[in-house]
Parts: sequence; C-alpha cells; structure tokens
Amino acid sequence: MFDRITQIERRFKRISENLRPFDLQYLDEDVELTEEDLLGELTGRGQATRFLGYYSRGGITRALEAYGIYALLRERGYEDPQLEWELTDMASHRLRIYDGPDRGPANLLVDFAAHIGSARNASSVGCNEPLPDRIELLVIDWLMLQDPRRPSGREDLLPGQRHPGLGIGKEIGVLIGRIAHRLKLDGCMATPAWYHNALAYSSRYSFLAPAVEGRFRALRRDTAHLPLLKVAWAVEWGCLQIVDAPPAAGGGAENARPRPVTWEGRCQVWAFAPALVAHFRNPAYKGVRDAVRDSTRFVIDEACFQKAFAQHARAGGLDDSGIEPGSEQ
Repeated sequence: MFDRITQIERRFKRISENLRPFDLQYLDEDVELTEEDLLGELTGRGQATRFLGYYSRGGITRALEAYGIYALLRERGYEDPQLEWELTDMASHRLRIYDGPDRGPANLLVDFAAHIGSARNASSVGCNEPLPDRIELLVIDWLMLQDPRRPSGREDLLPGQRHPGLGIGKEIGVLIGRIAHRLKLDGCMATPAWYHNALAYSSRYSFLAPAVEGRFRALRRDTAHLPLLKVAWAVEWGCLQIVDAPPAAGGGAENARPRPVTWEGRCQVWAFAPALVAHFRNPAYKGVRDAVRDSTRFVIDEACFQKAFAQHARAGGLDDSGIEPGSEQ
C-alpha cells in the first residue's frame, strides 16, 4: 500500500510526461516582448519573462489545471483562481494565486517564491552546510497556502498563520518537486521557519547537517503523542526543553540538564541527484544522526506552556500583530 504522497507523485509524474515544453513555455497572446526583453532573455540581464527562466504565465496556468490544483481550489469554494507573478526580483521569482480579480489579502490563496541556487555560489543557496560540488537546487524562499474564508478561531491557528491551511500541501509539495525535475535540478531545499513546517517537509526532506536531523527526529519522536498545535506553540513560546543532550566538547554534566531550546531554521533538502542522495546515505551521516537522536530527549515545560497559554487567552487569543503568513499543514 502506497502512502498518499507516493500516489500523488506517481500521478503527477504521468501528467508531467504528457506536458510538452511547448505547453509550458508558450508565451501568452497578450504578452508583447520588446527588443530589450528579448536581449535580456538571451543575456540573462533585464526583465525576466519566464518564471525561473522556463515557464510562461500561460504555461503555469496550464500546469495548474493539468495537475488539478485549480480543481482542488474550486472544490473549496474558490471558483475563479487567478495567477499573478513577480519576476522583477532577480534573486527570487514569486507566484500568487487569488480568487477572482480582487488582489486584496482576503482573496490570497497561494503565495510561492523560489529561485535556483548553486553549490558554486553558496550565497545563492543560503545554507551554511556544505553541498556536494556542482549541485543545483530549487530553493523555496516562501510558501504560504491559506483558506481565508474557512471559519477558525485564533486558538486553532499554528504559529505564522493568519488563516487555516487549504489542505493541499501534499499536492503543492509534489508539484514543487516536479518543477525541479522539469528544470533538471538536483533537488529542492527549504529553510523552515517553524517546527510544523519542517514536519510537513520531512516525508521527503532531510536536514543537511546530521546532528540537526538527529535532533529533529528526537523531537518528532518525543512529541508524536501530543497535538501538533500544542507542540508548535510550545516551540514558539520557548516552552520546549532538551534533556540528555550529548555533552559538548570539554563540557561537563550540566549539559544534561533540561534547558529551553529555540527553533532555528536550517537547510532541509529533498535529494534527487545521486551525489546528493549519497550524502544522506553515507554511514558517517547516519551514524551522527542516529547517535544524536538516541541520546537526545525533548519535553514540554508544562508550567511554561500553561502560563503562556493563559497570557494569550487573556489577550483574546493569539495576537496576530506578530504573526506572518506561514505554510500550511
């Protein structure tokens, strides 16, 4: 029995094989290219006219229809999904899907920004951990999926959310992978801003640093019996504690005492290329990962959590003045 993501992957692979490059790159009739635009396309300078250097606006719309993304939005009551894009930032291209012509935040459903990063240019990847030579990745700069019309109290939202998710995260995640395959890239990379984001990615992504992956697996193991909402806010409020951590070099027994930990976004990678897959299958990587996982334990400080929860309850729920849109679960 295949899990749901595997089923989506197989279905999307078949769809991808039926989408020709012409279908995805053909320029829309209402797009008029100037001589300057054409020169920019050829030289890599000037205004971009294709998303990630490949997709036309019409091509993206055709892909969203073919993969059933627009159909999923219509099932949720958004009858007129419309695409907007921003290609003016050379460092990151952005796609947004709205319901209807109104571009206000109340109609924003999907917000996705990405760029292509190369191991030859470490700053383009934005990762401190080294990558194998000649690796190119689709780097996810931002991903937000939200259902602005679904009723929900603020107490039901995860950190970073203004609205509940759309429930299409698996489909969007697999589609991002298809984009990377189409562009002949070596994998995808995300830097999750919150624990629940990393958890959503973790079915296909692993942290580049083995110790980080080991701590993440320990946290997932030790909180699996708890509601995600509680774990996510415990991490956000500083109520998560780490215990039995391996002593630091030259450290003493105090390293084993429970102590608060904060979430730090690190590079999480979905590997396609053999060289990148080999990084995660390397016995040295697995050894560090498993040793850290087995020697690390996490607990939630209940007193801290209840105090933080009470403070937010007195304030009328989760105060959205400090909340930015986050990726869905």
